[in-house]
Amino acid sequence: MERQKERIAHYWGQRSEGFRQAHQGEWDSPTASVYREVISSHLSKPGAAILDVGTGSGFFPLLLKDLDAQITGIDLTPEMLEQARDAVKEQGASARFLQMDAEHLAFDGESFDLILTRNLTWNLPRLGQAYREWFRVLKPGGVLLNFDGDYVEADRKKSPQELDKFHASQPITQAMQAEYREILEDLAGGHHPRPQWDEQLLREAGFSKVEVDMSFGRRLGQGPEDTPLFCITAYKGR
Repeated sequence: MERQKERIAHYWGQRSEGFRQAHQGEWDSPTASVYREVISSHLSKPGAAILDVGTGSGFFPLLLKDLDAQITGIDLTPEMLEQARDAVKEQGASARFLQMDAEHLAFDGESFDLILTRNLTWNLPRLGQAYREWFRVLKPGGVLLNFDGDYVEADRKKSPQELDKFHASQPITQAMQAEYREILEDLAGGHHPRPQWDEQLLREAGFSKVEVDMSFGRRLGQGPEDTPLFCITAYKGR
């Protein structure tokens, strides 16, 4: 399992600069306003503690820089965290970034009011373990917002040319494509229907209520060629 995570971190480390470039024009776009609206609806008090799991190049800390919140971003990939720190500094935002495994969090229980994650859970080897950890660190009454898609199933069907087209602004080499396809074959998410599997795992983790919005991608302006993006909202009971 650790070898698998090392391979995943290595692959995304090679892609870190491309992701930052891809997200630079997204922070003030109509897409950003949709995310901001959804997230803001779950912030009921100033100074809320937010955990951004799989922060990547810092999309959420930059998106939410004008909100009164304390944001902690974690990622397994050092190169992604470097991009996030640089971007936040350039934009005058504020966030704490830590290298951490999403399946094993180094936080006390009941530490966060809101957990955010985007385009991450498809890429986790042990999704059930991650959901249990996220439930543990949420405060009673806290909320998890998971924006994701069934990328494993979608990307398995793509040709090399399509993979190159759909991956963030940085062309990927044949070696990287081969590495990516090997990773896809090992991911548990590729063997279960999503987001139905997520709903099951979240309830098993202890969440009292789980809602799935399958139309979220359309709200972002996704076209028929895009992998459909869904939004899962999971609530921890008080």
